[in-house]
Amino acid sequence: MRTLLLRSAVVLILIVAAIAGHLTRLLFGFEAGLIVLLLVFVGLPAAIPAAAIAVNAPNFLNIGTPERRWLASASEIYAFWRAFVVLMPFDTFWMGDEKVLAHAPDETPIVLVPGYCCNRGMWFDLARDLEAAGRKVAPVTLGWTFADIDELADELDQHIARVKQQTGAEKVLLVGHSKGGLVARARIARRGGDDVAGLITLATPNHGTSFAKFGLGRSARQMEPDSPWLQALNAKETSVPVHAFWAGRDEFVSPPDAARLQGAPETCAPLAGHLSVIDQPEVLKKILAFSEPAAKRAPSVALNPQPEPPLVVVAPVEAAPAVEAAPVVEETPIIVVAPPAAPAPVVVEAVEPAPSVAEAAVEAVAPPPAPAAQEQPVAGA
Repeated sequence: MRTLLLRSAVVLILIVAAIAGHLTRLLFGFEAGLIVLLLVFVGLPAAIPAAAIAVNAPNFLNIGTPERRWLASASEIYAFWRAFVVLMPFDTFWMGDEKVLAHAPDETPIVLVPGYCCNRGMWFDLARDLEAAGRKVAPVTLGWTFADIDELADELDQHIARVKQQTGAEKVLLVGHSKGGLVARARIARRGGDDVAGLITLATPNHGTSFAKFGLGRSARQMEPDSPWLQALNAKETSVPVHAFWAGRDEFVSPPDAARLQGAPETCAPLAGHLSVIDQPEVLKKILAFSEPAAKRAPSVALNPQPEPPLVVVAPVEAAPAVEAAPVVEETPIIVVAPPAAPAPVVVEAVEPAPSVAEAAVEAVAPPPAPAAQEQPVAGA
């Protein structure tokens, strides 16, 4: 349904551009259709994330130089434009029809769940990389995007059943972006997690987003902060390993750290936005690690590792000037005997040995007084 809406929007834009071009030629003598196309195809999709970035900027993680932050915002705007203008309206062209997965009972198929107003076309790059790594990938396009999230969770359950039937696998790995992560969580909460190997959420408003008040439909109301639906979902403990990715410059999850999930390991991409977080290398690595067949998985790789620091920031640190450390000399008991002040002979009396070695001491004895001169016999006395 949402694919049909996107394609209809593209056709409507073309019609409007043609009408505008014809009118401007009649009234002003020049063709303006191309200008209208540029404004609508480039300006409008770029204006939406740009406006969201401007509104949510006070909540961003201000990490990196201003140039890097500007570049990150430009990359996010491009990712939004590419997803909504190039990929999703023509998802069949880019990804083909829905594939029937080969029978592979020893592998863990990966089910990719899109978010609000999105379809499987948004997964084009990630699905291609996962398939190149030898994984079985099953991106899904759910029904009416404005519907209740619990209803979408039931649709996801049917898709999981088809994937398991095709592959013969006992469990699947769920990866959900934005609202897709909530759909996956709702499915686990409603149906259990016995057939789910793990869940990875990408920029999912696990604690709601203030931008949901501008959305349409029941699902937008459910994504509002502190909504009864979200409170009920967060009150339930997820029965499968979960890893949450959140973007430090997420323009649609406000505040961005609302994508964190209590008790779950997490990774923050400090310079990524709502859509560009999907292309982060750590996301691909984590999905590959979660979906690694048990026979090939290294013993040290766990599906639910210890929680990582909430912020993953790699920044060059200026090295401090080197300080030469003084050499360390091992202490040994040394007795230094100073040379006598005068060449007079020194008599050292024997000292009784001490009762213990630990209490041994060297006692210096002062030179005794000179002996008194003896009387010499006088001759003829």
